[in-house]
Amino acid sequence: MKGRSKTCYVLAAAGKDESIQLLRQILRGVSGAGQLRIQQAATLEQIRRGVSGAGAQSPADLLIAVMPLGDGTGVEGIIDVAQRHPQLMSILLVRQEAYEQVTYQCRNQQIFVIAMPFKRQVLAEAASFMLRIRTVIDDKDKELARLRKNLSEIRIITSAKIRLMQTRQMTEEEAHYYLEKEAMDRSLSKKEVAEEILR
Repeated sequence: MKGRSKTCYVLAAAGKDESIQLLRQILRGVSGAGQLRIQQAATLEQIRRGVSGAGAQSPADLLIAVMPLGDGTGVEGIIDVAQRHPQLMSILLVRQEAYEQVTYQCRNQQIFVIAMPFKRQVLAEAASFMLRIRTVIDDKDKELARLRKNLSEIRIITSAKIRLMQTRQMTEEEAHYYLEKEAMDRSLSKKEVAEEILR
């Protein structure tokens, strides 16, 4: 795993203050995720703000919610949030008797369900694992964006070469050389020269 330079934001959601404090204690032991910033929420509306990064907050990378929330929100509300924010990783802590039903409801989401009571180490390891997954996904997203940018530049340059070959009867090598020379002589990128030709 690459080292995560940015801070990981965890949104701890529960209806009771003692549950929030317990989550904070457990999260202090999470390793391998970089620096953690823990935000808290008690209602679905606060979760929505925390996940979207409303106000001064940064968007949460991981949501850990003790169900039900203080406003009575159930699993359906968390599933709705997960569907609206596919980048969000979530852990739901539910009563033992609801575990199977909630697990079934969350089967197609990026939601991990843990039955209460649970061992602290289980939650700490699940949180650490999900934050590492988030890091890998972030790295892959950045790489994909870089590749898309490169592909876009290649398309523009190729189109400009074709235009030169059609309008000036150049060979592919001559068009390539022309683009490189113009870029060097004018201190521009090949993409900028290609865009001028296409205009």
